[in-house]
Amino acid sequence: MAAQTNAKVKPEIFEQLIRLRPSVRDNVYRLIRSRPLTPSVAEVLARSATCGLLVDDAAMVEMSNNLVETLVRTKNCHAHILQIISSNDQNQYYGLYCKLWLQSKYGSTAELLQTLMDTQRLWVPHERLGRLAASFHPLFYKSAEETQFKLLLDRTLNTGVREAYKFHIKLSQDGEMFKKMFNALKAPNTTRGTGITHAKFLCLLSALSNPAAAIAHKTTLKTNNALAFGDAYYKNIAKRLKLL
Repeated sequence: MAAQTNAKVKPEIFEQLIRLRPSVRDNVYRLIRSRPLTPSVAEVLARSATCGLLVDDAAMVEMSNNLVETLVRTKNCHAHILQIISSNDQNQYYGLYCKLWLQSKYGSTAELLQTLMDTQRLWVPHERLGRLAASFHPLFYKSAEETQFKLLLDRTLNTGVREAYKFHIKLSQDGEMFKKMFNALKAPNTTRGTGITHAKFLCLLSALSNPAAAIAHKTTLKTNNALAFGDAYYKNIAKRLKLL
């Protein structure tokens, strides 16, 4: 109801619900996702993540999935986001998933690579985590860590890594693959605060890096995803990759 009526909800109420009402957490996260993130709400999420009461894996997975798709216009919430990232136990499957997913938006390529290097024993044997790791390929394009990142993926012999890596390479280089993905990438996801899912944004980065794609089509993708590029973190990533 609050989402439908654009009602204001005190951050303290969000915190109580997240901590004590597991059955409605996802609704709370989605309401937070529907609005630009504020420092007071980010602080609530950080306190909740570190309070010790969120003992089920779903609580942090849901928080992470929604937080990467929340519009963040400035970096005045960054300290709280770092608390949330560090609250995840990277030695556990879901903790590692959450940390990597959050770092892929809110962290640097150096931080993301360090996490991947430190946790190889956990993610390399798993196809799904391997697919996740390889999906970060567009973030490392022309970065100081690109070569080391590619060498790490090459050593894994992970099926998920291979499939996701090949997909992003093809999307970033092949004109026909760009055309196949164009309609999907130009359509905004209106249920997300950023107007796009995080996984789709990573695909968008690969598509916009494709030299075989028509300039007009790239312009359309940028225009239709203007809300995403209004996010401070997404904008910085795009500028670093020289896509804006």
